Amino acid sequence: HKRGQLAHRAGSEMSSIALFGQRVKIRKPRVRKDDEEIQLESFAKLKSMDNLSGAIFKMMINGISTRSYDDVLQKFENDLGVSKSTVSRQFIKESSKYLNEINSRRFAGHVFWALMIDGIYIGDDVIVVVLGVDMAGEKHFLGVSQGSTENSIIVEECLNRLNDRDIQFADKVVAVLDGAKALRKAVKHRFGDKVAIQRCLNHKVRNIEAKLPKKDRPELKDRMRQAYDCNKLADAKEEFEKIHGWLASISHNASESLLEGLDDLLTLHRIKMPPALRKSFYTTNLIESGFSEPRFKMKRVKRWIHQGDMIKRWAGAALIYQERNFRKVKNYNLIGYFIRDYVNQKTNGVDKSDAA
Repeated sequence: HKRGQLAHRAGSEMSSIALFGQRVKIRKPRVRKDDEEIQLESFAKLKSMDNLSGAIFKMMINGISTRSYDDVLQKFENDLGVSKSTVSRQFIKESSKYLNEINSRRFAGHVFWALMIDGIYIGDDVIVVVLGVDMAGEKHFLGVSQGSTENSIIVEECLNRLNDRDIQFADKVVAVLDGAKALRKAVKHRFGDKVAIQRCLNHKVRNIEAKLPKKDRPELKDRMRQAYDCNKLADAKEEFEKIHGWLASISHNASESLLEGLDDLLTLHRIKMPPALRKSFYTTNLIESGFSEPRFKMKRVKRWIHQGDMIKRWAGAALIYQERNFRKVKNYNLIGYFIRDYVNQKTNGVDKSDAA
């Protein structure tokens, strides 16, 4: 309180602070000393955009239509003092955090026994998504990577980063893939003999449908589902043989498409996964369902910039935001019993499931 250290009030001005996730207008007193304006530390913290960035991110990631984007931002700009460029910068900042999080989390204490890998097309680029299921049945996105195609190099880089992050896998791993040879090659290179690869049934059905007349496609779906619902491996093989004969009478190309990778369609039967648990792992639906809502919102983006990380930021942010709503896989209580039996299936180099 020495007189030489005192400042004095010098009127006021209109300004705003970030409060409860939004900008609030206030009249800020001005403080001066020796004819110089003094910047108050407390006001600088209240004015910081860091408190507002979370609200801006939620606004964008929850799908504000790009057609109403200008109107919404105009209201922010006029009423709250937030410009369009500020909103853009804050979203880039927040989405970068989410992208970094999805590609850097270590999951201490989690052991993953199942992987799903699929390529999601955004614009002309492919986002390769890796989802893992741990021993407790919890689902987590383990990483995303971007490329022009689903080539093995991109997938291997994504899987190698999992290794760098010390993510733990069980002694035996089940990988559900969409049938792309690049995915299979990368997964085999990473896990070797410890992985069993299940071909996604939905992708296989779509491949066959493309070679069939439209009138025969509903029957194909019914037959494929019926075959896959067989509990025993021998029964399932018999049903698929019947499907092959039926397809041969309609389209040679469709019948040949069925035979391609047919063994991988029956992997879960071969390793004796319980039927109740198998329902969650014969397709890549866990990824597709987790991406369905984000994909709908991302369609509202007017223009994707392929240079830089815009697409990957949006994908990573949308996926990890969606992950918060995930539930455990159905019948997760069977996982422990299945993994115990699965690990013990090979004895002295003989696969008991194949022998059966």
